[in-house]
Amino acid sequence: MTTQKIDTPEGYLKDRKGRLVPENLVEAHDLEMNDFVIRMVQKAKEQQELLRQFKVEGFAE
Repeated sequence: MTTQKIDTPEGYLKDRKGRLVPENLVEAHDLEMNDFVIRMVQKAKEQQELLRQFKVEGFAE
C-alpha cells in the first residue's frame, strides 16, 4: 500500500473526513486542539528518534 502526502493549502485545515475547511470557519477550541496534537506528535517523533539512537548504540556493543 502506498500513501501520498498531500499538503494542505495555506488558510485551510482538513476535517476528519479529509475535506478542506477554511481556517476562519473552524472554532477556536478546535484550533487549540489541533495545535496541541501537532505539538504532541512532534514530541513523540523526537522521543522516537532518541529511542532509535539508544537502540543503535546499545546493540552495537
